[in-house]
Amino acid sequence: MSTVDKLNSLLHATATSKADVARFMGLAPRSMWNRFHVGYFTADDLIIFAEVTGSKLLYELPDGQRIEFDASDIRRKLKK
Repeated sequence: MSTVDKLNSLLHATATSKADVARFMGLAPRSMWNRFHVGYFTADDLIIFAEVTGSKLLYELPDGQRIEFDASDIRRKLKK
C-alpha cells in the first residue's frame, strides 16, 4: 500500500477531509490535492496528519519501546 493510499485510509477512517488537513497546514485545498497527486509528503506533513486525525505517528522498536512524534516536533508554525 502506498503512502497516498495509507493517508487516504487514515482520512476515511477518521472522517477527516483533505481540506481539513490543508486548512490546518495553511494550504489551499488545491495544494493538498497536488501533494496527493504527486505522492510527496514530508515528515512534518505526516505528523500533521496524525495531529489532525487524532492519531499517533511513531516507531515501535523490537523491544517494545515507542518513539512518538507530535506537534512539538514540527518545524513550521501551524494554523489551528
